Amino acid sequence: MATLRPIIYNLHRLIDRCTSPSPTGVDRVDLHYAQFILQKAQERPIYFLRQRQNVSYLVPFKQAASLINTLEKRWLQGLKLPQAPIINTSYDYLRHWPATRFRQQRQLLIDPALRHHLSHSTKPPIYLHSGHGTLHHIDLHEQIKTQLQADMLYYLHDLIPIEFPEYTNHPNALAMHQRRLKTMATTGRLILANSEDSRQKLLAYCQQHQLPQPEVQVLFIGVEELFIKAAQQAKQPIPSRFATLAQSPYFLTIGTVEARKNHLLLLHLWRQLFAELGEHCPKLVILGKRGWKAEHIFHLLDSSPALQQTVIEIQDANDQEMLSLIQNTQALLFPSFAEGWGMPLAEALTLNTKAICSDLPALRECGRTQSLYLNPLDGLAWKAAILNALSEPPQLKQAYLPDRWEDHLQKLDELLISLEAKS
Repeated sequence: MATLRPIIYNLHRLIDRCTSPSPTGVDRVDLHYAQFILQKAQERPIYFLRQRQNVSYLVPFKQAASLINTLEKRWLQGLKLPQAPIINTSYDYLRHWPATRFRQQRQLLIDPALRHHLSHSTKPPIYLHSGHGTLHHIDLHEQIKTQLQADMLYYLHDLIPIEFPEYTNHPNALAMHQRRLKTMATTGRLILANSEDSRQKLLAYCQQHQLPQPEVQVLFIGVEELFIKAAQQAKQPIPSRFATLAQSPYFLTIGTVEARKNHLLLLHLWRQLFAELGEHCPKLVILGKRGWKAEHIFHLLDSSPALQQTVIEIQDANDQEMLSLIQNTQALLFPSFAEGWGMPLAEALTLNTKAICSDLPALRECGRTQSLYLNPLDGLAWKAAILNALSEPPQLKQAYLPDRWEDHLQKLDELLISLEAKS
């Protein structure tokens, strides 16, 4: 074990999200990375950190393992388990706040317990952060790099808070993401990006803002094995609690209901389709929770008689139910204004389901030649495509070969091994 470099993994996002019943796309990436790092404990020292602003705390290994394993079973396997063990309750936050403030004032940002453990290693550590969230606290990451001599690895999901701050749910999202990119560029040994589009945007941003040009490699996000295996088997029936959907055709859109996802386009189209088709109008299924800055959309959903008859909101589906809903829809609709990657798109195409999506560079990388790409502002084109999909078989004409987590993590492992030779 002592021959390989220790890995420090920032567990902040999973700790922060541990009470959520279902994962976001970023959550899925973070969980796969945490599982991968947990398995590496058999061959090298592994340390998990939590973060309070600019201050880090070492998470006991057994607590971290319990959190990761519980989230995997609940989020990815869909098991009905008690919520994951909570490492950062409100009481815990208040209990640690005096120590956090004391250490901030004295610039003791790295947990002394972590320093003690690392003092027994003959090689400097590798620090891995895949969740974006706390990177705007640059001082801690600078200390980890300079004082621990760590090689810093980050995963970049997108630049949306910088490109479209109006779509975010935090008043300081623009400034925070700018600081995150500064942390990545100035401390990063290697940055992993979810798409070539994200990679190019990051490099252009660094050049524009006179930041160091970091090494950036693209590692596409994998499709869950549940979807890949299901694609080789007979189509699954619609879940019993959504049995009414089997009575007529429906279209599916997946994602939090927020302005960036452009649900408004679909709702206006569905009012028009209902006016023209009446009882023959297909249903629109919105799979996702209600989010932020979308009160006008919520008002339409709650007040329009036409939409109340044709639109169905589902906020609590697990992966197995989502899989079945994708398999039985006429097409996935993905009219978003901005994306770093397209996880629902990849899942639909993996399951041999047609997809109509926005003509965005990241979605073209994800959907390749198997998706129909339209301008997210062109309502007439979307209406025509939906009507065509209603009258055609929902299956793809050409098979889609999905990116797999197995390949993604194998490449990550190779990158970690390559850092051994450079330590």
